[in-house]
Amino acid sequence: MQLRSDVKAFLVVLVVTTVALLGLIRFGVIEHLSYAFEKGRMRAQRESLPTPDKLSDLSRAGRTVAALVTPAVVSIETDRVAHIALRDPFAGHDTIAPRDTVPSPFEPSTDLPPDPSNQDNYRRRRHPPIVSQSVGSGFIFDADQGYILTNAHVVEHARHVRVYLADDRRTEADVLGVDVEHDLAVVHIALDRLHQIPMGDSLLTQVGDEVYAAGSPFGLQGTFTKGIISSANRRNVHIGGNVYASLLQTDAVITPGSSGGPLVNMRGRVIGINTAMATDTGEYDGVGFAIPSALGSKLIPELISGGPGELGVMVGTVTLSYWQEEAKSLDWTAPYGVLVGEVEPGRAAHRAGIKVNDIILHLNDTRIDTHDRLAQLTASTEPGTSVKLRIWRERKEIELDVEMGRRFAPRD
Repeated sequence: MQLRSDVKAFLVVLVVTTVALLGLIRFGVIEHLSYAFEKGRMRAQRESLPTPDKLSDLSRAGRTVAALVTPAVVSIETDRVAHIALRDPFAGHDTIAPRDTVPSPFEPSTDLPPDPSNQDNYRRRRHPPIVSQSVGSGFIFDADQGYILTNAHVVEHARHVRVYLADDRRTEADVLGVDVEHDLAVVHIALDRLHQIPMGDSLLTQVGDEVYAAGSPFGLQGTFTKGIISSANRRNVHIGGNVYASLLQTDAVITPGSSGGPLVNMRGRVIGINTAMATDTGEYDGVGFAIPSALGSKLIPELISGGPGELGVMVGTVTLSYWQEEAKSLDWTAPYGVLVGEVEPGRAAHRAGIKVNDIILHLNDTRIDTHDRLAQLTASTEPGTSVKLRIWRERKEIELDVEMGRRFAPRD
């Protein structure tokens, strides 16, 4: 009997509780209590976040670095010759011809007959020059002299270089030196009241260090991003035909237009020069590269001066197998000399009239045994010095006067 009474009591309580809950649900009491509980929980979480003063402390380092760095970061705009495929009316096949992208002072004529006596003038009138514009970044490393460091690919072959400063000033710039191999260049601006960023030591950089990248991605001047060093010594990176022995890798955002901007550490010192991103899509994928500041600092003096002497030729020693066979075809069998395989347009050798398949025998009175010997002699000759080259051409020796050029002189 006692058990039945307990069961009855339990059932009564259950029914009453159920009715009560149904009533609460019907009038929204439970939802109200649940909402009040969630609201209280969120308020407690919000109050646990850093106060405005604490947030200011956490952001102070980044804000300070940005304030110190961005006044010295510049946007660089260049005009350069673009190349497109044209139909050459004289050759009868597609050729690569230079064009410009600025408005031409005259409209192209399409009804001019070919004039073999003046082909260049015909091409210029039929296909007027067009200059393409590109935008990159750079930073002032010497405010007193107006020196800016950037990437070689930003200013190489540029007809005109314009620099836009963070204070909205704009000026024309001169390219002092370009090192295509290491993708570095120095340009000069003649302005006062400039700010600069000190160079840091990239050799002290380690994986996990926080860094900032500054520049003008897509022309958006004064852009400042944050990341870490993903690799302090990424080896053998292939970029644009060059192989870099060592680069800094970072996940700080580096996109088109960022090239040449600084990668700085938490002390606002340059540890890298932003140069490229790794991508399969053409969009940023979280992997960017910068040239270590240790290399940049080492090359800066030579970039400013234009570097050591250089002829601007690619040569091979005639005693080596491939080059030996080529030399024999030119009736040169002596065990010395270097065969010219390529002449760089606009360089000293090109201006002096040196041609492919010339064999360089002597520089002044020194016999040229190997290509290394020629490189040593040209590097030790003061740029601007006139030298005599004795060469083998068309089965006879001739002499040419050559004014020595500079290795890092801007390319035409």
